[in-house]
Amino acid sequence: MAIKKPLQISSALPESLGSAWFENCMNHLNDAILITEAEPFDEPGPRILWANEVFYQSTGFEPSDVIGKTPRILQGPLTDKSVLKTLRTALEKWEVCIVEVLNYKKNGSTFWSEFEVTPVANEVGYYTHWISVQRDITEQKKAALREKSRTHILELINCDKTLEVILEAIVGAVEQENSDMLCSVLLLDESGKHLLNGAAPSLPDFYNEAINGVEIGIGVGSCGTAAFINERVIVDDIQTHPYWTPFKELANKAGLSACWSEPIRATNGKVLGTFAIYHQKVNHPTEADLAIIEQSASLASITIEKKHAEEKLKRAAHFDTLTRLPNRVLLADNLNQSLAQCQRRNSSLAVAFMDLDGFKTVNDNYGHNAGDELLVILSKRMKEALRGGDTLARIGGDEFIAVMVDLENIRDSETLLERLLTAASSPVVVDNVPMQVSISIGVTFYPQDGGDSLDADQLIRNADQAMYVAKQEGKNRYHLFDSLQNNAIKIQRKSITDISFALERREFVLHYQPKVNMHTGKVIGAEALIRWEHPERGLVPPLEFLPAIEGHSVSLDLGEWVVDTALSQISHWQSMGINLPASVNISAYQLTQKNFVDRLVALLARHPNVDPRNLELEILETTALSDIGQVLATMNKCHELGVTFALDDFGTGYSSLTYIRHLPAHLIKIDQSFVRDMLEDADDLAIIEAVVSLAKVFDREVIAEGVETIAHGEALLQLGCELAQGYGIARPMPGGDIPEWASNWKPYDAWKV
Repeated sequence: MAIKKPLQISSALPESLGSAWFENCMNHLNDAILITEAEPFDEPGPRILWANEVFYQSTGFEPSDVIGKTPRILQGPLTDKSVLKTLRTALEKWEVCIVEVLNYKKNGSTFWSEFEVTPVANEVGYYTHWISVQRDITEQKKAALREKSRTHILELINCDKTLEVILEAIVGAVEQENSDMLCSVLLLDESGKHLLNGAAPSLPDFYNEAINGVEIGIGVGSCGTAAFINERVIVDDIQTHPYWTPFKELANKAGLSACWSEPIRATNGKVLGTFAIYHQKVNHPTEADLAIIEQSASLASITIEKKHAEEKLKRAAHFDTLTRLPNRVLLADNLNQSLAQCQRRNSSLAVAFMDLDGFKTVNDNYGHNAGDELLVILSKRMKEALRGGDTLARIGGDEFIAVMVDLENIRDSETLLERLLTAASSPVVVDNVPMQVSISIGVTFYPQDGGDSLDADQLIRNADQAMYVAKQEGKNRYHLFDSLQNNAIKIQRKSITDISFALERREFVLHYQPKVNMHTGKVIGAEALIRWEHPERGLVPPLEFLPAIEGHSVSLDLGEWVVDTALSQISHWQSMGINLPASVNISAYQLTQKNFVDRLVALLARHPNVDPRNLELEILETTALSDIGQVLATMNKCHELGVTFALDDFGTGYSSLTYIRHLPAHLIKIDQSFVRDMLEDADDLAIIEAVVSLAKVFDREVIAEGVETIAHGEALLQLGCELAQGYGIARPMPGGDIPEWASNWKPYDAWKV
């Protein structure tokens, strides 16, 4: 980084930055040029106003991609935060700054760029623009990174206790038996190249210089070749061995003799490199010398195997055996360390809980081997989508967790999340079979969603909860954790638990609202309506608890309880000589269960004296039935049993005409929202008239809900609707009160006309 003085544009320059002369000059430079606004410094920052052709050619962006955007969209994942801080400080002081950053190209690839940012001032000294000159330094960076990696490898090898044991064992054995023999060690990388000359003592400098970086193999030496055919080799005379012919003169000068090599392996058996132990002696080694070397080599081999066994156990405890990603144990350790680091640096991190969409289908259709191969491929893709400092772990099945560190704000994670979605949803070919899944991601942030707590488990639970919301919203997307929404979910879960316990404690009851023919006065049936006799809240109406369990398994248990209890009530009325049908409401979730008919048959069998024709099932027309064909088949099977159907709340739902045409419901119920205002609202009156007409056209009976006054009944009768229920007739009551009410009820005189 360097600081220089700002640029001041004088009157001698062209009349404007946007002139054709200026653009022509900028487009003929070898470097990429960006021009941005001078301000603001606050988020999101100055906008890009112009870029030259070199910028577009080198990055692949189009003008529409960058003009009007901030340079932040170019910022790659590995740019040092201190570099950005220095840049920001320089910009705020209106100073020229030269920095190195990692930028994105349009295709998602990255490149290192050295860019010099210069403030541009007008003649009166007011800063109007920034000019950024960018040079691609990717190759220089790669070379530096390669050297850094090489140095790191050497440090690891040089500090390896196993190597020290090998060196000590061989040198000690040789020097003890024959003091005029000296040993040295060559360390080779996986390609068989000379990496390090380790000493006891080292070879002469002229030899090291001659073989540094040269591949050891056929024509050069046998050590590297031996490693790749999984053999241990002892060359009894390097001076005369044909593999060493190119270095015969050097070998003579160095007095080289016997050589032994051993491959260095990873725990999975892959050859990581080779170490070769060779010998210096003026005379050829004796058989005793070779025996000492062989004995030392065996000791070294045993030490290596022990080390490999320890590493294998360590990996088994911390890494997933299929994908070789960190497992739940190592994830917890890494996440706790990252959280502590966030607290020290006052930075943020994101935890993303990921679950594959459609993975079970792959296992079912193609087998678990194909599923495993798919997981391996997707794991590799998702890991590549993240940055070097991020963590991807597999915690079981098709579930993964990513930890994204060093985030400035929530928006910093968005690019990474989009890349994860793309990585998971891109097609995969396994055994020549194309497969495609997607992924649902739940994301939580620290410290935004964690407060001052460093609780890794809580963050994972937050992300897990957000992932389920992503599933519910349609899958193949990410959802950010919302504490308010999470509280609502917690309340819902508590409601589900409370309702489940209430069902076990028999706290639910059914009340029945009579249905009548307003003209004849006949009681034609009663609708069963559930109530919760809460020990603290008293009698709770259904709208206060049923929505909480919609679509949950406990709703199926409660639905069956309603049917069973209604059948018991019908049976009790029959024992009193009253033949009165009862209707119960069922949800689309219950009706679309594959075993619905079987469960209904079992419930009817528990009440053999009840005529199934006295049971009517009411389907809410406000429910969107996902599979009309399945529902139709289910309803027809129920009809065969004698059970009938009604369409409830008709006119308020999604597909009124579709339902009345295709579903075999004998009764249509006009929703009370239309009936309530029909005397004052002409539109509601027209809707009721239309429903009555539809019922006649499709040969259905029609009943009105919410009849509260005599006038409501009169108006309905004039429209041709004789059947009704509502507070103007009777409020819902316990089943035991129905017989007395029915014996005393008479229609209003105005309805008899």
